Parts: sequence; structure tokens; C-alpha cells
Amino acid sequence: MKRIILKQRMNTVMLSIILLSCLAIFASKPAYALEILNADNNQSLTSISLFINQSEMINQNPDNSPEFVNLSVVYDCNINVIAQSNYSQYNMTGNASLQDIYIDQQIYEITDSIVSIEPVCIFNIFEYYIKNVTISGDNQSNENLSLNTSSDSSNSSYANYTITRTLILNASKNIIIDNQAPIINIAYETNNESNAATMIINADDLTYALCNLSINNLNSSLTHEYSFYNSTAYYINDTGHTYSVNCLDMLNNSAFISGNISFNISNNALNNNTANNTNSSINESLPFFEITLDNTAINLGQTGLMTINANNYSNVSLTICPIAQGWVQCYLIPEFINETYPKQQIMPYGNKTGSYLIEGIMHYKNYTIRTNLTFQIVNTLVAHITASDDNPMINKIVIFNASAEGGIGNYNFKWTMPGNTIFYGPGAYKNFSSSGKFIINLTVNDSHNNVYLADISINVKPLYELKIITSDQKTNAKMGDVIVSIDDFNSTTNSNGEVIFRLVEGRYDVYASKNKYGSMINDLKLDENITLYMNMTFIDVQKPGITLLTENKTLFSGNVRLKFKANDEDKLYCELYIAEQESSWFELKDYGGDLLVNTEYTFELTDIDLGNYVWKITCKDSSGNIANSEERTFTQSDQAIASELQGNSETNYATNRALDNIYSLTGYEQEVAELLGIKKALKEILDKSNGLDRDIGNLAFRRDLDEQGKKLAQEQLIKNLQNLKANTPNNLKVTSSKTFVKYAREEDLKNLIDLYLAKRNINIKPKIFLEAVKRTQSKATISTKASNIVLYYEDGRSSEITLISKELSIPDSADDAYFNQNHVTIIEVIPKTVAQDVKYVNIINKEFSVIQDDPILELPGNTKSVNYFINKSVDLLLVQDTDTIIIDKNVNIENFATGFSVLGMGAVKDISLDGKTILIIVIILLIIIYLLMSIDVINKIKILFTNSKKKISYMKVLINDALDQLKIQEYDKAALIYREIRLNYEASNSAIQRQVFDEAYDLCNKMDIYYFDELYEAALEKLKIESDMANIYDKMYMTLDKIDDKYKQNLRMKLMEIKQKMDMLKASNQAIK
Repeated sequence: MKRIILKQRMNTVMLSIILLSCLAIFASKPAYALEILNADNNQSLTSISLFINQSEMINQNPDNSPEFVNLSVVYDCNINVIAQSNYSQYNMTGNASLQDIYIDQQIYEITDSIVSIEPVCIFNIFEYYIKNVTISGDNQSNENLSLNTSSDSSNSSYANYTITRTLILNASKNIIIDNQAPIINIAYETNNESNAATMIINADDLTYALCNLSINNLNSSLTHEYSFYNSTAYYINDTGHTYSVNCLDMLNNSAFISGNISFNISNNALNNNTANNTNSSINESLPFFEITLDNTAINLGQTGLMTINANNYSNVSLTICPIAQGWVQCYLIPEFINETYPKQQIMPYGNKTGSYLIEGIMHYKNYTIRTNLTFQIVNTLVAHITASDDNPMINKIVIFNASAEGGIGNYNFKWTMPGNTIFYGPGAYKNFSSSGKFIINLTVNDSHNNVYLADISINVKPLYELKIITSDQKTNAKMGDVIVSIDDFNSTTNSNGEVIFRLVEGRYDVYASKNKYGSMINDLKLDENITLYMNMTFIDVQKPGITLLTENKTLFSGNVRLKFKANDEDKLYCELYIAEQESSWFELKDYGGDLLVNTEYTFELTDIDLGNYVWKITCKDSSGNIANSEERTFTQSDQAIASELQGNSETNYATNRALDNIYSLTGYEQEVAELLGIKKALKEILDKSNGLDRDIGNLAFRRDLDEQGKKLAQEQLIKNLQNLKANTPNNLKVTSSKTFVKYAREEDLKNLIDLYLAKRNINIKPKIFLEAVKRTQSKATISTKASNIVLYYEDGRSSEITLISKELSIPDSADDAYFNQNHVTIIEVIPKTVAQDVKYVNIINKEFSVIQDDPILELPGNTKSVNYFINKSVDLLLVQDTDTIIIDKNVNIENFATGFSVLGMGAVKDISLDGKTILIIVIILLIIIYLLMSIDVINKIKILFTNSKKKISYMKVLINDALDQLKIQEYDKAALIYREIRLNYEASNSAIQRQVFDEAYDLCNKMDIYYFDELYEAALEKLKIESDMANIYDKMYMTLDKIDDKYKQNLRMKLMEIKQKMDMLKASNQAIK
């Protein structure tokens, strides 16, 4: 509901006062034409009033000197009210005229604390002027200006014109609360000189108040009327007056006071008597006393405010008492003595509901005035009850819970159940043993003993008995152990086939089921005690149970006997199926019918080929239920192999005992066992022994072997295992040892260098080479430990060996890094007094080569430990004659016509006497013969050095020849031609190199790709040898790193494939171990 109240309460004189007041109000903040003046309060807003400051709306005068006549406004306002839990928008439309504009809006929605009020208004302002306008001459018209003219004799006219414009005001304002009437204060002053008194009237209000003073002279019976804003003064110079003051503020809050006043001129005595007043105070000798409350109905826990009005400097005492029968405890407010008023006091008793009486006594001069006032504390305490089931069945426990709010402090709960059972606390329960309607009562007290009563009604439904009797449909015998389900209730029939349910009235589905019987369902309505008969039909849905009696992985060397038994209700038909291991194709091998249950049966097979097999049993009962047993394996082998396999447990025992012996060794003997690889060998025996039956079984799937070949392969597996067991020690003992540090004698070094240079076909001055070797030798310390050791074997044998271990220590980190990069080579010289030939030396190091059988060995420069043993006991003093020599491979070699320059050797480091290098040398000789035999190539050679163009042409021909060799898979020949290309390229100037670089680079990539693919095929052929695959993978990885990125994608996929297969092989080997 909306209402617009437009008020005009001023004459022309008052207008100027208002304008000055409004300008003063807005002077301290930005000028807004729109101001929110009041609301009832910020707890429960019921109306909004807006005041429009017309000084913001009047247009600047067209010529700065108009004669102002009128102002009219059409407004459209949206008022947004934001509260703590609410948002509302109101619309005000209407029009106003003259100068004083008010807008009131009645609202109802806001019920809690207001956060802000934001008005947004659009005003269409019409300013109406009368202006003396000259008709003659240039007449300039303004937009939105309308003229009505009339002429006079002076050729000029008065024009009525209207200026129309729109003003949009948008402002967020603070709320000014004003729901109080003006407070009228009257004071008197006497003047002895003038023999007069002054009556001073002030009206205090949040806004300005318009007041009217009516005063009557009793002697002359003349009445004077005065209007004023907020304050005025009236002079009294004779006796006997009656007066009244009526004030009204901008929001219609009003105040009134009236009384008599007399003035004695002779003694300046002033007497005043107030007859009626509202919201007024008088500073004079007559007493007045009043008590007011902001609210006479206060909610529980809410703060009330009391206002006391009395004569200044009077004494006021207040007593507040509950209104009740009998003795009550009252609250005494401390007395106000000689105070000024008004006073405000917080109300007591806000925490206890009831009616209260305020009694006040004022003592002023010789006057005593009493007054009283009543108020209420409203009980806002409320409680809520919930029940777990408000329609339970008989004998069902119902749980009750309660909560309370609106009271003070903690709450106490008291439950009164049917039968006067009492519970205390927020929870209670009740088991209803009979049907009917029951009332549960609850009493709630807060900490100030405020009380709230609540109750809840419970309707308990009656129970009916449902008896179910089950029987066998075929035999009509009563059936026990039948599961009967009704909704969420489950039970089982007894031996008499009976089960009883007690249920409330309703419609139910009854389910009955038992193993090997069909399920039954019956729908019924239960509204009385009922007996229900259910006949069950036998249905065999149970599969037979099969137990295999022959152990898994059983080994046979003749007829195969597979045992089993089965369980069911009736006789069975069973079949035997077998398949070769790792095959999913099962073949029927035997069968039997009318087999008795829980009886052992045997299927016997003859003429079974050697190999591993999987077998299973399938059985079917008379109802057609089929069951399959688990799958187990057996192995068919000949007698010798079977005996070996059966002896595996003894082998494993002996090997484990040997491992215990080795692990029990301590100190140096433990190190010797590690160096000799005894632990690794014993673990290999265990792996091969545990996997022997698997490996023998796998031979059965070899399509490239006939039966005799499979048998020989099986025998070879056993022989290899037997050899490994025979040659692996099961214990050891160190009988003597000696540790020493030795430096090679210079004479020995000279002899070794002469031999080394001759063997390696190196042309360098021996003296220079000797000095270089001596410098390199001084950078390392070589410590030797020699030991005589006895090895013991499982069959009782023992043997003696001499173990020699040498440790190289390079103190300087730079030298150590130099050694690790294989810039040096290590020569081990073993005298014939220690070993006559290299064949008697067992080298533990994996990387080495033989320079001479006497023996002299060569090892890589990154070797840190040289380990070997002699298969006999050697005098440890003789071991001191062994020498370890370190040679720097970066000693320059003198060039001479040996043919090794073709291999690009510029230093000793370039020498590699592996099989591939020797093969390259042989192929170089063959390629020379090939070039001599090829007329085309000879012709190319003839023009080779004619000029640079010919040299470029020659190298391009060689590149094409190398590509042709790759196409026919002659990689080694292509490599030799590439070596020739490289030599010519390095000897050419940069201009020639630029001409052939791209083609040579492409040839290099294609040769590496060809070599990578050969490694890939070799890796696939060695899928079951983990160490070989690892070596090939490393070579593939290094080769791929040299190939241009544009070729790597497909090759990288092949490398990943080999890596995955290696990981699978490694995991498989670990699983077998």
C-alpha cells in the first residue's frame, strides 16, 4: 500500500527561514537535494519520509534577476531498503508545488535491523517566472521556454514563461530517526529595571518545529497569537495571563503545553501553574513528574528503556515490583538526588516473564508527587519435540528429542510419560505395550525459571499374528530351515515348518526360499490373525563339487594316473580333459557314468608323449548341472630324467647348506667368496634346479625337435646342471696370504716396452716411450694381495688355488678422471714361475686382451682392480715378480709407412685390437684389390688430384659407391670406403669440404642407421639371454645418439621395444629366482 502526503505549512516569510536552515544543514557535507529525515526505528521500519531541498532544484535565473512566482515538481523515486535478512524496493510517484516538498512512504516488509537506505529519484522540475520582456529588437528564445505576452504603451510586455528540466538525484544517506515529538522548554527571566518578565520558549527537535503561542491578558481580555520556529521570547509587563504552546515538527510529531502565569511588578514575583502538557519541561517553581517507557511490552531478554521527567534539582526514587499475590521481591533504583532531568534508566527484570509495576516518588521543594506505570515481560521461550516414529507398532521403542529457544541461559527438560514415568534431559524414550493414542508432556525451564509447556501425540498401532507353515510339495512333509522374508523382517521356519510374525495392519508380500527349492511369493492383507500355508517345490540348482586328489605338478615316467572325487545329491557323469601346457585346446581323454558321490576314482592314461600337460575334470548331475574342477599340471618324462627331477629337493638342500657356509665366512674369506663368484654360482644352481621341470616341459613345444631330440635336449639340461654342481665349491679356507706394494724395475720396463711396441707395431723411440711410461706409472700406487686358498666341493673333493688381487689408487682427482676416460692402458705381466701360459690363468676381470701367452695381459685404463687366480698353490714370494704397468695412450706415434694411417691412428690411444679392427685391416686390403680391378675406379683415381673440382668429383663417386654397398648389405665394404672419404675430406681445404659435407653427412647417418638395424635384429635373436641383450642395447643407445634427429623417431621406437623386452626378461628371471 502506498500513500503520498504533500504538506505546505509556510508563508513567504517562513520560506526564507527554511531555506537558510536547509542550507545550514547541508553546508558541512556534499549538497544533496534529497535527504532521509526519519524512520520509526532501526528495528521495525514502517515508514520513510524524504525532504527535498528546493535550493538544489531552482534553476539559475535566465538573466540573474527574475521575479520568482512558483515551483512545481513531478517526482518518481525508487527506495532500496537493505536489512540484515531482507531487501525491499519501494516506488514513490507524485507531484508537489511551491517550495516545501515532503514525501512519505508507508512500508510493511522490514522487520529486522536495517543496514542502509538508498533513494534514487528522478524529478521533473517546472519553474514558473514572470519577467519584464522587451518585445522589440532581437528576441532570443530558449529551448523549453514558453512565453505568454501582453503589450503596453512602452512597447514592452510582461511575459509568463516556464523552464522545464530534469534533475536526477542518486545518493546513499544515513538514517535520521525521529519518532519523538518536540520537547518544549519554558524559562522565565525578570528584569528589575524594566519591571518586566521575559517568557523564553524553546522547542527542541531533530528537525525544525513550527510552534504557535496563544497568550491571553486576563485584565484586558486580549488574546495574542504568535507563530515561530523552534524558539521565541515574550515580554510580560502586567499580571494575569493564560497561555498555550502547540508545536509541530516536519514529521507531524506534536507537543502541547498550557498554563497560567502572574507577575507582580512591585516585587518581581513570578508564579506559574501548568494545567496540561505533553513533552514539555518548565523551569519554574511548580512541580511536575512523569515516567515513560519506550515499550510497555518487552520480549524476554530484551532491554527496556525508562525516561524520567521531573523538575531540575528534585529528588526521585523508583521501585519496580512484580505484580503477584503474596510476598514479592522488588527492585529499588538508586535515588536521584538533586539531579537535572530528563533521566534514562535501563529496565530490570528483563529475564523473567510477568507483569511489573513501576512506582515513582518525586520530592521537590515542599511538594511530593507520586506516579506509577505498568509493563509486561513477554515470554518468548518455545520448545520443539520430535519422535523417531509417531505411528509405531506395539512394543516398539520410540525415541523423543526436544530443543528449546527464546529463553535465557541453559534449559532444563522434564518429560511426563503415560503412567507418570518421568525423564529429565533433552531426550527420552517409551516402549508402548498396548495400542491407542498417547500424549507425551514436556516442561521446559530456562535458567531464570521461565516455563514453556509442550506435548506430542503418539498413535500406537495394534499387532496381528501371521503364522506361516511350509511343506514339501512332493512329500507333503513339513520343512524346516525355510527362509521367510516380509519387508525388512527375516526369519527361518523351525523343524515343524512354522514361523510366526507379529505385524501391524497392512498389505504384505511374503517370500519363502530354501536351497534347492524354488522361491515362493504370496500377497496378503493383514487385518486379523492369519495362518498361511506355503508348499515348496524341489529344484536342484546346485552344481556338483569336484576335488582333485592328484597333486599339482606331479611327475610321471610311465602310465599317468589322475585321481578325483565328486559330491552331489545323485550319481554323476564325469569326463577327463587334458591339454599341452600353454595351450588352451583341451582334448577329451576318458569318461565315466553312474559314478557314486564322495568316492575316489582314477583315470589312467597310457602312451603319453614327453612334456608338460594341464588336466581338469568335468561332472554333470541328473538335473543337468555341470561343474568344472580347477586346472592342474603334470609332467611326462623318462625314468632317468624323472629321477633327477625327484632328486631336486636334495640338490636344493645341499645348495642352501652351501650358501649358509659361504654366508658364515667373515673378513677376507668373505671377500674371496665374492671375487670367485661362489654365491652367484650357488644361486644359479638353485634357479636351474627349481626351473628344471619347467625347462624340460618347455622342450615339449619345440617344433624343430623330434622325440629323440627332445630327450637329448632334456638330458643336456640335466648334464649342465650336474656340471655346475660339480664345479661349484661349497666352502673355502684361506691358508696363507701376503700383501705388498711393488714398483717395476727400469730394466723390466725396458724389456716390456720393447715387446709392447713390437707387438702393437708402433714406431716411436723407446727412450721417449719409456720416460712417458715412467711418468704415468708414478701417478698411481699399486697394492697387491696374494693368497693360497683351499676350495671344498659337495662330493668331498678339494683343490688349491692362488688368488692375486691388485688395487690401483690414483690420489690426484684430475689423474683419476684422466684414467677413467681410458686415456691409459694397463699391462699385467705374469712371470712363468707363477703361470707357464695364459691358459693357466683364470682372469676374473671381464674386459681384457692377451698380448702374449707367456702371459702378458692388457686391461682398460678405467680398471681399478686386477683379479685373477692360478689353479695351483704358488709360493707367495714368487707372486712379487708380477708387474702392473700403466701406459699413456696419448704418446705421439712417428708416421711411417705401416698402413695404419688408413685407420686414422695418430696416437697409441687409437689402437684397438679387437676382432673388428683386424677385420677392417683385412677388408682394406680387399678393397684395394677391388679398386685396382675396377677400371672405372682407376680412371677416377687418375684424375683425383688434377684439381679441386676433380677431388670433389672423386669424393662424390666414393660416396655413391658406399651407398651402393649399403644397398646390397655390404656394410663392411661401405665402412672402408667411408674411411677413404674421411681421409680425403680431412686433407682438403674448407671450400672442398663445404661442397661434399651434406652428402658425406647423409652417408654417415645411413651407415649408422644400417648398423642400428643390425643390432636390433641381433637383439631379437637373443631375447632369452639377459646379458647379451643388455650389451646390444648399450650399443644401440650409443649409435642412436650419433644419428641426426630427423631419423630418430622410428629408431627410438625400436630402442624402446628392446628396453621393454629386456625389462620383461629381467622380471621373469627374478620371478623364477
